[in-house]
Amino acid sequence: MRIKLKLIGLLLLTLLVGHTSTASVDSMMVVGSQLYMHQFKSDQPTTDLIIFLHGSVRAYQTMEQPRLVDEATLLEGNKYFLPFCQENRFDVILPIAFNQFNWLDSNGRDWMVDLAKKLSPTYQRIIIAGFSDGGTGAYNLFYNHLDLFSGLIVFNGYPQHSNQHREVDYQRNTTKPVLFYATKKDRRIPREFLMTEYLKQAMINPRTQFVLQEGSHSFKEYSRSDFTCIRLILDDHVMRPSSPSHEFMVVFPSTPGTAYPCLDQDLKFRGKIGKRYGMPSASIQQIKTTYKTIRRLKQGHTTVCFEPILLPRKMVSSSTTLSVTCKQDEEEVPITLPNWLSLPLW
Repeated sequence: MRIKLKLIGLLLLTLLVGHTSTASVDSMMVVGSQLYMHQFKSDQPTTDLIIFLHGSVRAYQTMEQPRLVDEATLLEGNKYFLPFCQENRFDVILPIAFNQFNWLDSNGRDWMVDLAKKLSPTYQRIIIAGFSDGGTGAYNLFYNHLDLFSGLIVFNGYPQHSNQHREVDYQRNTTKPVLFYATKKDRRIPREFLMTEYLKQAMINPRTQFVLQEGSHSFKEYSRSDFTCIRLILDDHVMRPSSPSHEFMVVFPSTPGTAYPCLDQDLKFRGKIGKRYGMPSASIQQIKTTYKTIRRLKQGHTTVCFEPILLPRKMVSSSTTLSVTCKQDEEEVPITLPNWLSLPLW
């Protein structure tokens, strides 16, 4: 029995060592504070990095000194995200907020900018991601530093925090992938706040996707299958029409759930949420009508896609509607969709 127990103990120790051999703790001195972060290496050599920003930053704003918080707490107990990243050739860094060095504060965002600059010689792609407050901070960082970050993944974030979404010029990002994740029962940050920003960015960037999953406002509730589209969309290098000049640009009608098979979802915009948070009634009606139109077009058809159109940039900024062609299997159907970039939303 003792021999068996010793063998079991050795086996467990081996497993633990094997697991932690790809993980390490690092720190960075920022304005006199030593700030911590976890680092996780991919199972294979890689040039891709995901910087994941945790949520609940208020809990870190009253610390007397920086503290090393374990990765399970930072990921809210999610067991699948790290293994998925490591198996799919992503290194991962989990920074730990401290007082003003958090993602909702300029000091914390400056820290992430410095970190990205420090790591840019090592990695070809740095993806900024986060959950809740972390997703809100990741959104801000990505659109203010498109030169540093190669992609964005927002889980249950709030782009409208401090009206930062109003300062974003979506026309500056026509190629870098953007993923907006939301959950059906999230009462803290309803999915509609992400859906509207998705519609704007997707108009001029086909590598933009909105993913709606089961669950509430908890990163723990995301399963392994929920992450499967990350690698697919980040590695999507399909050649698409590009803008031929500064006067014209290619517009891709925003149509949730038609670009990637794993995202073929029946999405609904809840008008009561828009009304509760001050969206104009006319905009609510246009969004609801558009989503109903998309669902109707998809009924009974194997494939539904929308042809990109070439428009003058001035029209993209001012026109309220767009005339587009929808392909239902092989049949072409002309329809009119709202121009989300000029439609008043939040």
